[in-house]
Amino acid sequence: LSSAPAAADHRAWEARAREEALAERKRKQRHANIEAALAAIKSTDDAFSYVLFEDFLYALYGEVHSARGKSDGLARLVPYLTEDALAAYADLPEHEVDAVVIGGMRVASIEANASDDTITVTVAFTSNVSEKDSGAEHAFYMEELWTLKRKANVKSRPPEKARVIGCPNCGAPLDKMVAGKCGYCDVAPARGEQDWFVASIEIGRREKRGPMLTGTTQEVGTDLPTVVARDVKAKLKALEQRDPAFTWRGFIARVERTFHTFHASWSAQDLKDVRPYLSDNLFELQRYWVNAYASQKLKNMTKDASIVTVHLAKVMRDRFFDSITVRVFARCIDFTVDETGKVVGGSQNDVREYSEYWTFIRGVGKTGAPRSDGNCPSCGAPLSNVNMAGTCTSCNAKVTSGEFDWVLSRIEQDEVYEAAA
Repeated sequence: LSSAPAAADHRAWEARAREEALAERKRKQRHANIEAALAAIKSTDDAFSYVLFEDFLYALYGEVHSARGKSDGLARLVPYLTEDALAAYADLPEHEVDAVVIGGMRVASIEANASDDTITVTVAFTSNVSEKDSGAEHAFYMEELWTLKRKANVKSRPPEKARVIGCPNCGAPLDKMVAGKCGYCDVAPARGEQDWFVASIEIGRREKRGPMLTGTTQEVGTDLPTVVARDVKAKLKALEQRDPAFTWRGFIARVERTFHTFHASWSAQDLKDVRPYLSDNLFELQRYWVNAYASQKLKNMTKDASIVTVHLAKVMRDRFFDSITVRVFARCIDFTVDETGKVVGGSQNDVREYSEYWTFIRGVGKTGAPRSDGNCPSCGAPLSNVNMAGTCTSCNAKVTSGEFDWVLSRIEQDEVYEAAA
């Protein structure tokens, strides 16, 4: 009799193990499917870049939410939104949208349809949207699932147009669109013929609440094995052969420089020093959180931050960018205080151990050793000369574009990271 509980525990453990093994097999299969789908897109569209596709999604998502707060604002986005997609926002109040911050964006699936020669991509968004109603500002947390489509033979946007949501045919501003027709090129763009369009939108959650900035959140997924792309070693070797000046040691020095500058800037609630190391999208996200803490009269700080180890997870290359994803294992003291100095989250004594997946990008035309000396990678001037737009005031180079050195473009948590893109 005394062994019955142990036997029951053992059976429960075996059941959990089977479930976890099945989930892991499904996860690996999904990774492989998405990677194969991305490769298929590139085979017919050599201009496709996941980095630029992500920039396009950020831009379109922000444009859509800004437009829905204006009278007839969504009408000019007809080249990018079907009637079904527009209907998702029909019941939302026409509040002025003051700020849109994407907290998470994940490609859930990619499908090719041979019958009509189209590609369908499903993207899951989580965001924080600030809206004004009669002068009062309200924050909403939103979860949305977007389904985008386009013809398989369409060529992707070049880098200079990735963040511009204009006429899909000529690129002119959308404010000249009248009844779906462009006032510049006199063309009514057919959805999917020149660019991606949103076929449907599902709003899974919309809650009136600001970001949760107090309390202590437990780490999830730190003990999971690192998700490593099968071809990562071959891809890294190919990068080293193309650029003999690139070394893993030099890249890690760049990672460490970014890490320590990030923590120092975050604790000071002043992102100027870390600005040269962050892509535009990631910088805007961090700026949102700094302002969110400030608006609630809170301050989140870290102390004694250090990297324990770094695992190589993935190396990719497209027509415009090289990218390297690493899993950063780190530790720090992490706590939040209110305006009186009282700790309202985290701990001033306990060490937080965590890991995150960091993706760095660099333009394919750039070679050379990664810099970790705190100087502009274009002209050598101090990085303190880089303004909040990411431009060096000494040489006017946009150092955060990845054209000059590796910049951090994405930070993903362990429990949501997928090696798909």
